[in-house]
Amino acid sequence: MALRLGPLAVCLLASSLCAQDAPPAPSPAPIDAAPAAAAAEPTPARSVAVDAVLKPVEIRANRESETRRLSTAAKTVVGREEIERYGDSSMGELLKRLPGVISSGRPGRGGPPALRGLGNGYTQIMIDGERAPRGFSLEDMLPEQVERIEIMRAPTAETGARAIAGTINIVTRGGYVKYLNNLHLGASAENGHSAPGASWSRSDTVDGMAYSLTLSAAHTERANDESRSTLSESVAQPDAPTVLQSMQEVVRAQSQRDMLHANGRLQWGGTGSDSLVLMPMQIMTHNQGQSTSTLSQSGGVLPYALSETGSDSSFSLLRLCANWSRRIDEGARLGVNSSLARSRWNHSAATLQSGGVNGTIPLSQDSDQIDTTWTSSLKYAFSIADKHSLVSGVELEFNQREQNASALQNGQNPLGDFDDNLSASSQRMALFSQDEWDINPHWSAHAGLRWEGIATSGSTGREGATVSNRSDMLTPLLHAVWRPDLASKDQVRVSLTRSYRSPGLGRLIARPTINPFFPNRGANDASHPDRAGNPDLQPELALGIDIAYEHYLLKGGLLSANVFVRQIDNLMRAQTALE
Repeated sequence: MALRLGPLAVCLLASSLCAQDAPPAPSPAPIDAAPAAAAAEPTPARSVAVDAVLKPVEIRANRESETRRLSTAAKTVVGREEIERYGDSSMGELLKRLPGVISSGRPGRGGPPALRGLGNGYTQIMIDGERAPRGFSLEDMLPEQVERIEIMRAPTAETGARAIAGTINIVTRGGYVKYLNNLHLGASAENGHSAPGASWSRSDTVDGMAYSLTLSAAHTERANDESRSTLSESVAQPDAPTVLQSMQEVVRAQSQRDMLHANGRLQWGGTGSDSLVLMPMQIMTHNQGQSTSTLSQSGGVLPYALSETGSDSSFSLLRLCANWSRRIDEGARLGVNSSLARSRWNHSAATLQSGGVNGTIPLSQDSDQIDTTWTSSLKYAFSIADKHSLVSGVELEFNQREQNASALQNGQNPLGDFDDNLSASSQRMALFSQDEWDINPHWSAHAGLRWEGIATSGSTGREGATVSNRSDMLTPLLHAVWRPDLASKDQVRVSLTRSYRSPGLGRLIARPTINPFFPNRGANDASHPDRAGNPDLQPELALGIDIAYEHYLLKGGLLSANVFVRQIDNLMRAQTALE
């Protein structure tokens, strides 16, 4: 945080100096006054350099580090200055630099972020405090759109308990009250492939409305070559010798990606009792890819020797968030958040397989998915005697998905007895309350309770069969901070939480998906199984314990050590079986 004394402050300081240098008012002469001639002798005035220039005074403080230290629940905040430091061109590159965040993508590439070393799906991703829309990927954003990143290692009642590993909240740029008009141009290269990009940001205040706009565009080209080897061991009969089979696949792939992002923030009020904030966002991406795969194996049936694929996909998201808050009285505030988002994702791919047991086979895949999501929340926050900060609220969410998909082999659908169309919806309701209590300068506590219920229903499968799934859970959450020495600012954190992970729609719908290695029904092996969902899945429940020690350095910086345990019940896992 930087504080600068502007021109107004400089003028005030100069006036103060002139007033001090002015001659003082005459005072009554003492009884033993000197002769009048001596008293009348002029006193030389102190000279003031009129051309003296006062240099701006700049005071810097690490606001993000202070926010982390004062938060009872473990939180890491990465501000705009840190985001700009390395000039990352993608969110994947940015996130993998952050403490505790790992990437599930290829080495040197971005991918879905994960916390605590847990896989994809255990980390909750939020955009401006709202869960990311279905189908959204962080690779669909650019770092220029981000104001700060909040990493919460343990869930709270307010942010939600669907965060077994933790929560990553991406806060988009906005909230500036000063004039800003910046244009950033950049480019990078990887193995001879270029990646140019541009970003424009503007902030100003007009007739009491503060606005911030960010527009970003980028183009990337990448080579995605890889080589995979598989060794299979099988026993036909209990007393038969072991049969080993190796398979090698070499892939040569190229991809091109074009992105156009825009987001804004319009704010009215904010200093009085009422404030209104509108946050529109639009994301558009287009991807094209070409790949060639050669396959060889020792023994067994070779699915194909050569596979050539061309793909084309696009994603678009239009979202509008509104936030209204009112200060009811001193220390109390009522807030209403609502958002409406519509996303569309379509994908098409054409593959030609040759040289295998099935000869030459043309394959094609087409999918078009539309998601509409509406969320709304009501929160009431107040404090008691500057010791308790209480927040209670209710959340509602409704999602509707429509999907049309087809997979053809030689112009025919191998899953013709299944419905290719999907219509599904989900409803979610949550009630929560939490209290952050400053017990004394050495101790702080945070206690919360959250109830959440989810209902999902879909129409797909044989003859349009419907499936439904309902679940609810009550999650208590406790956090505490102990500061043994206030002078050193060192502290110890302890968290005891209950969290969960609900099954996604793809895991619930029982419609199977054919493995592309073996496009015929019933012709695959255990190394390349087909996939199908399970409509009877229940959420995973996790009991978590976190203990952390934080040491704050005198000249800035932080050293932290953390130990955590997660015990997960109702673990969802894939099972390979012959059906």
